[in-house]
Amino acid sequence: MVVSIEKELLRVRRDILSNNVSYASVLVPLTFKEKSDVGVMATDGKYIYYSEEWMTDLYDEADLDYARKVMYVITMHELKHVLNCHHTRRGDRDPKGWNIATDFAINSDLIEECKKDIGYTAETIFYNMNALVDTNGQFRNDDGTFKSAEHIYSILKSNQEEDSDDYTMPMPDPDGDPDGDSMPLDSSSFGEVTDFTDGDGNPVEANSDEIAEEQQRISDAIITAKQQMKGIGDDSGYARMSALQEAQSTPVDFSTSVAQHLTFKYSTENDMSFHRPNRRLMHTGVYYPSNKPSHSGVLAIGFDISGSVSHQERCLQAEALENVLKSFPQIEKVKVCYINTIVQRIKNKDDDDFNADDYWDEFDLVSGEEIDVRDLSGGGTRVDPFFNLIEETQHEVFPDCAIYFTDGYVNSDREDNPPQFPVLWATTDHTGCTPKFAECVQVDVNNL
Repeated sequence: MVVSIEKELLRVRRDILSNNVSYASVLVPLTFKEKSDVGVMATDGKYIYYSEEWMTDLYDEADLDYARKVMYVITMHELKHVLNCHHTRRGDRDPKGWNIATDFAINSDLIEECKKDIGYTAETIFYNMNALVDTNGQFRNDDGTFKSAEHIYSILKSNQEEDSDDYTMPMPDPDGDPDGDSMPLDSSSFGEVTDFTDGDGNPVEANSDEIAEEQQRISDAIITAKQQMKGIGDDSGYARMSALQEAQSTPVDFSTSVAQHLTFKYSTENDMSFHRPNRRLMHTGVYYPSNKPSHSGVLAIGFDISGSVSHQERCLQAEALENVLKSFPQIEKVKVCYINTIVQRIKNKDDDDFNADDYWDEFDLVSGEEIDVRDLSGGGTRVDPFFNLIEETQHEVFPDCAIYFTDGYVNSDREDNPPQFPVLWATTDHTGCTPKFAECVQVDVNNL
């Protein structure tokens, strides 16, 4: 069968983007490039290299529809390497073992993703091409998620025989024999990942500024794509981006993450804004958009004061946040409240009548006020009172978005009734309880 290799490569790119618009910011800059010493495909984060000989044989020997699906699967595999920064994370590890480890880290989930995109033929392709798939769950964590490529590599190295360049994996033995057969491992038949290269095609030194910049570029693209998927209501795309963000081995700096979150919010102009609901119609129980400008200039902050986050940590978080806000003149006012089992009343009142306004400390950034964090502590950990308070307060202008500082050990009962404003979940510890409606960033209080 005579086909145009160039046209087929354009086709596979178009098909992937049609099914996964969230990958556009990473896939589009990747250029296909023919390379004679590549077995199937490979990527260094700048190019997706391919063997023209392999592609020609594929289209000559296979049905056209099957060949195109093979191209889809292999290109997705290379894209996943880049999205997971496998081209920047090898360090001084053996390239062969690193390729094997990274394949195990992505292929099992990739099968399911490709099945959704192109049907059950995808699974056949994985096995026909001897892709490395963890069918026995040897590289899964207790919660079902896959271990990082670094962790898988360490397991493979521990199984490697002394003075051998080969990698093996124990085969399941029905008789429980610990000295049963081992399966040799090879990733070269299903596409590979190489080290990140500079403009001249030379591998970039590990831990260099160039590596850090590339990792940040990928992280920025993932965070932006998450926000875009949330904005258009693409739950599947949002879930994929969330999983990729969680798999990133290099934690994103707190200040950078907050800046990215606010940049997306303040770079999105809408004629009608659900972040500033029409309060005249809120008694109906339904949020209607307001025709007012989408930016109110108000940021709401909630501090967990249940005892698990210290006053010193809250002060450090506030200081770091103030530094970020200097780059956002759109934010003119910060409103702070303190959260435990109930919202802590922060102003002295002689009566017990509820007045939501009494629960806020306000700081006018325009006049130069600094965020002064109160030394309050006590009660159990809760988060929903914060969201409820925002909605029940008769704000002069409704907050654009909210940041909740916590240690993360708190669940929300509002998954089916999410707040109608963006929420950044800034946790000093646990991330597993992050509500689906919130954007999570892990805060290292020692590196603020």
